[in-house]
Formats: sequence, C-alpha cells, structure tokens
Amino acid sequence: MRKTLLAALVIAIFMSANPLLAQLGSDDPDRKPALDPFQVLIKPKAPPPQIIPTNVTAPPSAPPPPPPIQFSVKAIAGESPNYVAVLNYNGNDYIAEEGWESEDKAFVVKQIGPNKNGEFEVEIYNKRSNKLQHKKFAEPKIPGYEGPGGSDF
Repeated sequence: MRKTLLAALVIAIFMSANPLLAQLGSDDPDRKPALDPFQVLIKPKAPPPQIIPTNVTAPPSAPPPPPPIQFSVKAIAGESPNYVAVLNYNGNDYIAEEGWESEDKAFVVKQIGPNKNGEFEVEIYNKRSNKLQHKKFAEPKIPGYEGPGGSDF
C-alpha cells in the first residue's frame, strides 16, 4: 500500500510541476489540452444577417379585358355565299357585308351566314379584345303569325 501511495504522490508532484501534463491527465470534461492538433485555428466569418423586406408589393394585376362589342342583328338577306346583314351598332343601323369595318374601327365583319346548326348569325372580330364574337339573328315575332305551316286563318 505504501508503494501505491508513494507512486500517486510522485505522479501528483510531477503533474503539478508541468501544467500541460496536468491538463492531459485531468478528468474534467470542460478542460481542453493546450495543444490540440485538431483545433480549428481559423474560424469562418458568420454570414451577414439577411434583410427580409417587410412590405412586399404584389405585381400589378392585368387590366380587365375590354367589354364585348354591343351590337344587334336586325336582318340577314342574300344567297349563299353573298349575304348582307343589317346591324344596329351605337344606335345606328348599318348594312354590312363580309369584310365591312365599323366607323370607329372597333370591329370587322368576318362572316355572315348559317352556322353548324343552320341558324343565321354574324361573326365579327373585336379589335379591342382580339376575339371573335357571334350574334345570332332572331326572326322578329309577329303577333298572330306562326310562320310557314302554321295555323289556318
């Protein structure tokens, strides 16, 4: 037992004389050796904080599409393929044929004639919205008249 005490005493004196050896032999987890071969000597700089904008503006919304051309078809006459139509536009009546352009250059008549269902219609190209518009011709209702093959008088 004496030998163990003597050995412990010698080791304690030797370690207290050399601080590096004292650090290596200590059981304290917070103490680190003075010469660590894996110690990072150059630490990278912390990235600058990112500036986050607080008021994000949304991109401007697209303007609303222009309204469709307001016109009516009063009559369609002629034989295939040479139809003409009487159009009411801006309170005025116009006799139009294919290729006719309105006075204010708002639309062009593309086609006049029967559609796939056999109903007569006028097709125009709206220059403001770059779209085609169709307007069917509805025969006027005459009171007491039921059309061909109707009631006998």
